[in-house]
Amino acid sequence: MRTGQQGRVFSKVGLIHRFAEIVAIADTYDMLISGRKHFSPKLSPVEAFNKIVSMSGTKLNADIIKCFLSIMPMFPVGTRVRITAAPIAELQGCLRVISKVNPDRVHEPQVLVFESKNRQKIKPLTLDFSKHKGFSIELA
Repeated sequence: MRTGQQGRVFSKVGLIHRFAEIVAIADTYDMLISGRKHFSPKLSPVEAFNKIVSMSGTKLNADIIKCFLSIMPMFPVGTRVRITAAPIAELQGCLRVISKVNPDRVHEPQVLVFESKNRQKIKPLTLDFSKHKGFSIELA
């Protein structure tokens, strides 16, 4: 074990450094959403989050994944998305934008619907996924 200024531990034999564990999760997420030639297909943010959760505790540090999922929204504010499934048929296929991310439930954002599936401008409608269930979205 080596120590640096003020006696901080830089490494221990047999342990992975915390920063390396953080980088591993960030790199895995980037690989999953962008795809890498000859390694993995490109996944949607939702599929990537599910894949990362499935690696929790076995291939990736579970505590860091929990932190990552609490601060990294699947769809950041401003992301244009399309409704792929909706309990209201008229909303299916509509374009919308993520208007707010719920910090406690990053997988249930607030969205602003502004175009019909025919790309016609409509009166803006705000939907909060934490209150309205049954919606699925994809990047537009």
